[in-house]
Amino acid sequence: MSFGEKLTKLRKERNMSQEDLANTLNVSRQAVSKWESNSSYPETDKIVAICKIFNCSMDELIGLKEGNVKKGNKFISNFNKYFDLVIKGIKLFYSMTFKQKVKCLVEMMFYALMIIFIFLIINTFVIEIIRNLFYLLPNELLIILIQTFRGLLLLVYLVLGIYVLVKLYNVRYLKYYEEYNDHKEEVVIEEYNVSKINIKDEKIIIRDPNNAFQPFIWIKSSLLYFVKFITLFLVMALAIVFIILIACIIFILYFVNLGLLILYIALGLLGALISIYVILEVFIKFIFNMKQSAKRLFVMFIIGIIIIGLFSGLFVYELTTYKIIDEPIYDTLIYEEEINMQDNLLINFLYYKNSDIIFEERDNIKIQFYSSSRSSVSVEIQNDSIICENSFGSVETYYESYMYYNYPDYFNDKTFNDFLRNILQSVKEKEIVTEDVLFKVVPKIYISKENYQKILSYHQKYEKNTNSYWCTYE
Repeated sequence: MSFGEKLTKLRKERNMSQEDLANTLNVSRQAVSKWESNSSYPETDKIVAICKIFNCSMDELIGLKEGNVKKGNKFISNFNKYFDLVIKGIKLFYSMTFKQKVKCLVEMMFYALMIIFIFLIINTFVIEIIRNLFYLLPNELLIILIQTFRGLLLLVYLVLGIYVLVKLYNVRYLKYYEEYNDHKEEVVIEEYNVSKINIKDEKIIIRDPNNAFQPFIWIKSSLLYFVKFITLFLVMALAIVFIILIACIIFILYFVNLGLLILYIALGLLGALISIYVILEVFIKFIFNMKQSAKRLFVMFIIGIIIIGLFSGLFVYELTTYKIIDEPIYDTLIYEEEINMQDNLLINFLYYKNSDIIFEERDNIKIQFYSSSRSSVSVEIQNDSIICENSFGSVETYYESYMYYNYPDYFNDKTFNDFLRNILQSVKEKEIVTEDVLFKVVPKIYISKENYQKILSYHQKYEKNTNSYWCTYE
């Protein structure tokens, strides 16, 4: 590599224009241009100064020794690079005329509004995805997770928004100005009808009207940035799914001794993990313009799909060997209560189709509720007074007892553990348990025939009279 090529490479890596380097070395910009075109060479003191600016040795600069430029901390280097870009942008903005400043501000505000609009759309989808992915968590923990994720997203939006705006300003204004200055001596200004501004009596070009608006190129560039921006959020969502899949596989493998069904699920998720990894790598390399290994990624993706298909088929086949249990055995007592017999007593569950009425000589009424041993539902008895008054002022009071179901809430840790335990028990015993088994309850009512007939007559009287009565509950 020649001296001119090395100097050009070092200057562009530091995001410096020929004019910036010339001002630092106290020489003309034309002199720097001649050095880079190998038309002339700088004096020794200038070479030493260039080595200090670019942190390289003289042998490396003039080509006596091949080697890479010494690099400091990459983060600091990139920070300085973007900081210099911001400073140059501010200087360029203050160098514009009032009309150019207004035009620039309006354009940047339009971009900012578009970015905010895109952020709002993406935020809605991302939060909904997080809510659906973690809906089994306890409600309090889910709220904390969503609020934390919202805070992190806000920080990401702020950083990305500033970065995109600076990049757009660079592409629309600063980059064109620097490229023009690098080749200024080769451009015949009279050939172009250019827009100019004055800086200390020096004419500089902000934008060439012949090149300022190239709709197809600009739209293509804008769409590319937009696609990369959307892809970045897809990467974030896929990364979360990727981590969750790893956790699920580890968790499922802990129960692999329960049967082949668990093993097939774990291996199927492994195939999904491979496929998602391929998609993640493709997206990340697309965002950062990195070289893709298409053959390797294609082979990995096909392997992942084959694994998913193979073990999904084995999973379905294994399910066909399971026994379906849809006739529950009500052998577990979950609630018991005795109700004193009184006038106008109404017992709604006395007439349920599945109620088991046992006649025996007794003064009170004994109520028992049975469910399957795998059931997670519970019941309570609730008693209300019903006061009915007709239009003539006649008042009658009924006493109602009715059953209240407590179905499991899977946002609650305890009931979720019960639910998980039922699933693991089903896998171990190779059984598929229907909802009737899990959520059905059978009442057993011990009552005398005399009291049964009284309650029956109260029900008939209540149903007949409530058509003309005003009733309230207490």
